[in-house]
Amino acid sequence: MQILKQFPHFHMTDTGVTFGPAAEYDCHRPMLLSSDPSANSAYLVFPVVSDQSVRYAYLDSGNIGDALFFEHVPYFSPEEQKQATSFRALTTTGVGTFLAVYRPMTATVDGVKLTGKVQKALRHIPSLIPDFLLTSALLQHGSFYFDFPTHTLCYK
Repeated sequence: MQILKQFPHFHMTDTGVTFGPAAEYDCHRPMLLSSDPSANSAYLVFPVVSDQSVRYAYLDSGNIGDALFFEHVPYFSPEEQKQATSFRALTTTGVGTFLAVYRPMTATVDGVKLTGKVQKALRHIPSLIPDFLLTSALLQHGSFYFDFPTHTLCYK
C-alpha cells in the first residue's frame, strides 16, 4: 500500500492495473483505510449491504478463489458441517488446512448488486485477518478505483 500511495488514480480490473494522472477516474466517496495493529498491512474498506444490514469488508486482492466474499466464522450449522470440505491456504506460519463451506450470497458492494458465493471458513485461532473480506473474484463483475492524494475510492 505504501507504494500505491505514490500513484494518483489507481484502476484495478480483471485484465490489469492502470495508474497515474491519465488513468480513468470518477470516484468521490471518502476512502476508508484500515491497518493491522503492527501497521504492516493496510486494507481498503468497502460497504457491503446484504439482508438489509451494512457490513464493512476489506479488499483482499490475494484471495483468488471463485467466491466473491470470504468470511471467518466461529462454527458451522449442522447442515454446513455435513457439507464442509477442506482447503489449503497460505498463512504466516506456512500452508494450513481449513474447513470451508460455500453458500450463495446476494449483496451490494458500493452500490453494485452482486450475486455469487461466500466461502465460509472456520476460524480456529485468533488472527489479525478480518472476519469478512472481498475477494479478487469481484474483478469479474466490476473494477476497483482509488486515489490516495484525494482519499477517494469506489467499486463500479
